[in-house]
Amino acid sequence: MTSDYLHEAQEADRSLPSLFVVAEDRKEQAKSYIERQLPNAQAEFLGGHMMFWEYPEKFNAILERFLRHLP
Repeated sequence: MTSDYLHEAQEADRSLPSLFVVAEDRKEQAKSYIERQLPNAQAEFLGGHMMFWEYPEKFNAILERFLRHLP
């Protein structure tokens, strides 16, 4: 909560594929932040808490699509 790992995240963004699955109610804030700070990252928006549990088919499809496009 009190640490800032933005620099490390930006370094990773330049060299590693990354996917964020974010709660739907945080979409506007998260989308804007991710696009600005981590331009190579992908973001998907789904449900609320524990999306993998609430929406397993949708979550797995998102993850599968991401993994399928890895180099």
